[in-house]
Amino acid sequence: YLLTTVVASRSPRGDVSQLKTALGQSVDFVVLMYAARHLERIVAASGFPSVVIYGDAAASRPNAWTIPFALAEPVATFASHCRNAGVQSVTEVRVSGCMWVSAAEELKAAGIAVRQLVIEPDSTYGRPEGIERAALTAFLGMKKSDFPDLFVFWDDFVAQGALTALLRNGVRIPEDVKVVVQSNKGLGPVFPQSLTRFECDGAAVGEKVAAFVLGVLAKGRLPPVPRISPAYVFGKTFPWV
Repeated sequence: YLLTTVVASRSPRGDVSQLKTALGQSVDFVVLMYAARHLERIVAASGFPSVVIYGDAAASRPNAWTIPFALAEPVATFASHCRNAGVQSVTEVRVSGCMWVSAAEELKAAGIAVRQLVIEPDSTYGRPEGIERAALTAFLGMKKSDFPDLFVFWDDFVAQGALTALLRNGVRIPEDVKVVVQSNKGLGPVFPQSLTRFECDGAAVGEKVAAFVLGVLAKGRLPPVPRISPAYVFGKTFPWV
């Protein structure tokens, strides 16, 4: 099979011309990397079978599937870790448009206060750099008196900018504040200490998706839909006590 990668905006007002052009060709299967209902409608109109990763949009038609991003188990482990470590307050930091599900419900059920902080990317730069720079600026101006017991960063670029700012301000981790990040295996964020993290293994995810798609294309018995779940990995920024 020839794999063609096209870019389509996750915003309903964004550019979807590459996707529409690609769907005008002979296509056996479509893989949507993120749920976006306007993109699923375009794919559904093409009639081609498809799978959506990280979302639920594909549930709208019979020849489409969803590979869920299962966070329940790692989030439950994280909430238990916070409770056992005596954490009383958590600030969740995310970038606007972030796909991650909040852990606030589980934390609040454990008696932990939760605050949300949203970072708006600096539009003068490309998205990765704009996110990192905006997080750097936000955390450089933050006072220690405003710190929770723990920061959880639901974006790796947000985490990199914030961690750089915390280091520059002389903040000790985990003594002054504990930190948990979202991370992709083999990539950042980069920090002098090992990071406690929700770690996604992109290579393993790719193998699961490929096996499922090839199973569907084989026209035999449908393979079971796989689950994608990050691992909660203990590091020195929020060690197991």
